[in-house]
Amino acid sequence: MYTQCKMCGGKYLPPQVDCPKCKTSDVEWREVGAEGELITWTVIYAKSAGFSHHGDYVVGIVKMPDGFNVTASIDADPKALKPGMKVRLVVDR
Repeated sequence: MYTQCKMCGGKYLPPQVDCPKCKTSDVEWREVGAEGELITWTVIYAKSAGFSHHGDYVVGIVKMPDGFNVTASIDADPKALKPGMKVRLVVDR
């Protein structure tokens, strides 16, 4: 979910209760589209102590059709990734 300001149209992810642009609290909740375009990615090899038990993992930036970018873990072989490819957003715990 993201928020969109009813006054200026600003879109915010993570959601904001007040619009940072026009300072109104008149925002509405909207659902993020499920598919976006991969802009870039990196493989995390060196991890902090709290993540040291995890294997190497991929983090990418995805341009969403809603007008903002999402940074997320990508469950894919990094060799198969290409800039501009379509990826699907899956939210889990």
